[in-house]
Amino acid sequence: MGGRTNESGRFHCSLVLRLCGRMEGTVPIRVSCGDMTSNAAHHKLLQSSGWEQFQHAVGRTTVRVDGILLIQAPLPLRRCYVSSPRTFAEINSHVARVDQFLALVEQVRAQAERVQAVSWRLEWPFTVAPTGTALTAPRILRRLREPEWTWRVDLLPSEDTLLAAMHEKCRYNVRLAQRKGVAVRTAHGTPADMDVFWSLLQDTAQRQQIHTHPRPYYDAMIRALQRPRASDAHDTDVRLYIAEHAGVPIAAILVAYCGETATYLHGGSAYAHRALVAPQLLHWTAMRDAKAVGMRWYDFGGIAPESDAASHDFASWAGITEFKKRFGGEAMHHPPTLDLVLRPFWYQGFALLARLRP
Repeated sequence: MGGRTNESGRFHCSLVLRLCGRMEGTVPIRVSCGDMTSNAAHHKLLQSSGWEQFQHAVGRTTVRVDGILLIQAPLPLRRCYVSSPRTFAEINSHVARVDQFLALVEQVRAQAERVQAVSWRLEWPFTVAPTGTALTAPRILRRLREPEWTWRVDLLPSEDTLLAAMHEKCRYNVRLAQRKGVAVRTAHGTPADMDVFWSLLQDTAQRQQIHTHPRPYYDAMIRALQRPRASDAHDTDVRLYIAEHAGVPIAAILVAYCGETATYLHGGSAYAHRALVAPQLLHWTAMRDAKAVGMRWYDFGGIAPESDAASHDFASWAGITEFKKRFGGEAMHHPPTLDLVLRPFWYQGFALLARLRP
């Protein structure tokens, strides 16, 4: 399988601005002011009104600054931080020069200051720190960031072409699941459907020793992202797919629609039925449905970067990365996640606690 790499998120400009402040981990950052081609146009989901409604549903406060969604999340001791997930597309839409970007940074920083945020987490192409602040790789809540590398499949080719682009084992498993009688249905997010989804999610979490959100988090996600019937104003939609064998649920995935991209969000499967290879058929069904309604891309979400795939941080990503790549497609690079430190004393304190925590 030969996947491609798209690095339109990398830029070419000789300007380097030295960051202010002397916080540990800060370095000079190269600033982009040349190539304004956006790969994050495929990540409008995390800046959508549907995603904003979801944040409200789970108890978070939001505000928009010049169209950019800021999400306020709690920290201990009544502190908070703000984040701007996948803002690249929004920035590209109206920022053409570094000075415009810095002006925008100041607007957002002012808003963050009003809520006394400790830091502002961002994934932006222009990574410059205004005077009196510092940028650093995240040193608190390190897991709460968007992946720098993701995997996507272009849905424009015919279904036969898409199948041919898959790794032969993946293509074989899609057909094997069909031969073994695995059936995929589009669920409606009813309490019974969510019971099935939650059970399969927990099966996978326990097997892989990973943490999930509480059950109400996923209920709120579906309610917020789902497009009401006969409504064209809602900018997101969501599909819950459940695979069954002889009437028994064996795997499920949750896929969101926004713009021209269908994005895989969460999924789970029953280990006892692993021989039925239902996950491959689930994703193939979701890809076909997305293509049928005019989606251009199927986004599988995060993968391990090839340069660090064997590192400790990504050791657990090897299996899921290989699974995603077997569907064919290409890797997408995004600006790295950074923290703009607004209150160094508090940030350093939380960073110290994070290091001491096992």
